[in-house]
Amino acid sequence: VIENCPVSGIQVRTDDLGVKRVKAVETPHGTIETSCVVNCAGVWAPKLGEMAGVKVPLVAMHHAYVVTERIEGIQNMPNVRDHDASVYLRLQGDALSVGGYEQNPVFWDEHGAERYFDVLRRMEEERGDTERRISGETERVEKAFRVKMSRIDGLGGIERIGGLQAHAVTWTKVTVFLSPVMRKKKGRAHLDDIGFMVSDNFVFSLFDLDWDVFTQHIEGAINRVPALEQTGIKSTVCGPESFTADHKPLMGEAPEVRGFFLGCGFNSAGMMLGGGCGRELAHWIIHGRPEKDMYGYDIRRFHNSLTDNPKWIREKSHESYAKNYSVVFPFDEPLASRNMRKDPFHQVLTEQGCVFQERHGWERPGWFNKDGAAPVKDYDYYGAYDVKKNENYKYNELLGKEYTFDFPPHHEVIKSECLTCRNGVVVFDMSYFGKFYLTGPDAKKAADWLFTADVNKKSGSTVYTCMLNKGGGTEADLTVSRLEPGAANMPLAPQSNGDVYYLAIGGGVAEHNWNHIRTVLQDEGFNCQLTDHSEDMGMISIQGPKSREVLQEVLDADLSNEAFPFSTHKVVSAAGHQLVAGFVRVRAMRLSFVGELGWELHIPKDSCLPVYHAVMAAGAKHGIINSGYRAIDSLSIEKGYRHWHADLRPDDTPLESGLGFTCKMKSSIPFQGRDRLEKQKEEGLRRRIVCFTIDEKVPMFGLEAVHRNGTPVGHLRRSDYGFFIDKTIGYGYIRNPDGGVVSADFIKSGEFTLEKMGVTYKAKAHLKSPFDPQNKRVKGIYD
Repeated sequence: VIENCPVSGIQVRTDDLGVKRVKAVETPHGTIETSCVVNCAGVWAPKLGEMAGVKVPLVAMHHAYVVTERIEGIQNMPNVRDHDASVYLRLQGDALSVGGYEQNPVFWDEHGAERYFDVLRRMEEERGDTERRISGETERVEKAFRVKMSRIDGLGGIERIGGLQAHAVTWTKVTVFLSPVMRKKKGRAHLDDIGFMVSDNFVFSLFDLDWDVFTQHIEGAINRVPALEQTGIKSTVCGPESFTADHKPLMGEAPEVRGFFLGCGFNSAGMMLGGGCGRELAHWIIHGRPEKDMYGYDIRRFHNSLTDNPKWIREKSHESYAKNYSVVFPFDEPLASRNMRKDPFHQVLTEQGCVFQERHGWERPGWFNKDGAAPVKDYDYYGAYDVKKNENYKYNELLGKEYTFDFPPHHEVIKSECLTCRNGVVVFDMSYFGKFYLTGPDAKKAADWLFTADVNKKSGSTVYTCMLNKGGGTEADLTVSRLEPGAANMPLAPQSNGDVYYLAIGGGVAEHNWNHIRTVLQDEGFNCQLTDHSEDMGMISIQGPKSREVLQEVLDADLSNEAFPFSTHKVVSAAGHQLVAGFVRVRAMRLSFVGELGWELHIPKDSCLPVYHAVMAAGAKHGIINSGYRAIDSLSIEKGYRHWHADLRPDDTPLESGLGFTCKMKSSIPFQGRDRLEKQKEEGLRRRIVCFTIDEKVPMFGLEAVHRNGTPVGHLRRSDYGFFIDKTIGYGYIRNPDGGVVSADFIKSGEFTLEKMGVTYKAKAHLKSPFDPQNKRVKGIYD
């Protein structure tokens, strides 16, 4: 540890494969050669990241607590968190410290102020008035931007502007006080358009407490502990703290530069999380991955198009801060920074009542409201900062009705979507999926090493597979399609003289998958290219017993079992009177994530709407409807299909998760993690996933305890209601309390119960999915 030694730069080199890697850290006292840097710089982390070309999506806010005078008899009081008041009370000696999370936190935007006035200066120059200086524009600037300027030496001054507190920043010789949010200002500068940096000179310092902001916490605390009304305040603490888009830390190796690790953005929970996160981060650096599942904290959970978007960072961080103490309901959705990524079907589905979910910045269909459109509006900061609150906000009203731990009020709507899929035909918009191509001289070698399944079948095949880490844990599940080499037919096929693979990946984890593949390619030195065409194609999935009848009218191809078997794909023509040019080329894949006869259509972006309208026109006489991901969740769990990072995580092996069939263990082809699977297979499984159903119509959502013969053996990872079998279904991993192997006999011989909120329900354990265990329906066999 070298004190008073600031970091002035980070050197990054590019290796022979074009990979950027940390080289050295520069300081005023010399340069330190290193291949590893860990960014634990808190609110200054974005500035440190900028030195290496790494995006660090966090924002600095004022965060405060107060310490009361001595309170008689307080010594045995427990720490208290009041979710309704968004306040906490923590014992501190014979006093209490009181803090919380308000809806109008003060942003620290020093760098932002400088950028504002740089923009203003350029605006003056554009008007030809270059002689006038900002320092002489006090009156006009105050009127236009609602700021107050005064000559104060140095930093650290505090001023009140419209009831809000702002930190002083210096621009030229003038100190400018900038209010936290100025959405009513004139001119072209806007907080959404600038980055957020904090002062280098603010070291071991505190802000003055803004009582207008903090008083709401005092009121909430007094309501919980009335004695506080007669108790004085001994001290206040208000300092800068870093907050992130989901109120969770930023950890792991940065996607942009190898060897640059993040350990920041702890959202004022560093004392609580620091020990465990520090241990996992050390393991991450040494072994290439953490020991535990850390995906929720991994920087790769955010898509790269969002991590340097100031609007997204500010809005999401604000909402996460303001709702930190809110009760987390099962089907809640954010209101901040919506409509960041929209697919070609967005508008037409909105008009048909689509209630969207936000995943990875994408708007994906959740379910379809029968009472008309419910569009997502611009974020209103919940009315804070004098922003006008959204009125007649139907989308928000629908979310509010879902604030329950019972079945939601539109349970029957989800049921209708599910049963229409099981008995007729539906269309799912799955355009948010990641769509990558793997090409190049070493593409086959890379595919063999990356994927657990043998994807090197004949062209036209599509294979469901996993990707593992070195410990045998599952980093991803996806489909890999082998394409014919040949000339480019973008975006449906890239130029290739050799092996080429098309990867379709769940959109919510696409960034994680992308970086996992890139890292493996770099570490193994494979000479191949990974290209992302997620935004260039839409994707609709037509599923159900009548899907073949509908698509046979749209696609110029024989869709019979013999001509187009399950797990194959073709580039075919889609025709119909809706298509302006008469036909377009699409890639059709016979796949299903709901356990029915069906096809996915991967469509060039500009052709998405014509193809969609042609499908809907052909399906009208068959009763076709739109359906969303709430139905997919139900249908997939009913069939027993896995969701990555629910049923399947980086600390679960394919053998434990029932996906051993995806592993080419009978072949001699090596793949990453194979040695761990072979050892596990030899020793026997000490844990494994099991399907449970209960007869009572009780909703479950995951994390419910699993007991065998009265002894706890695990918990559910995911649960939903299966409408076709008319039961609640849950999947969870169980262990043998004796530490022995979890065999089929161990499962069959036990009596299981599931515990929800202190109530136990008798459960039936299944070794196979209770729905279509023989997989007849995906093969088009309907008895």
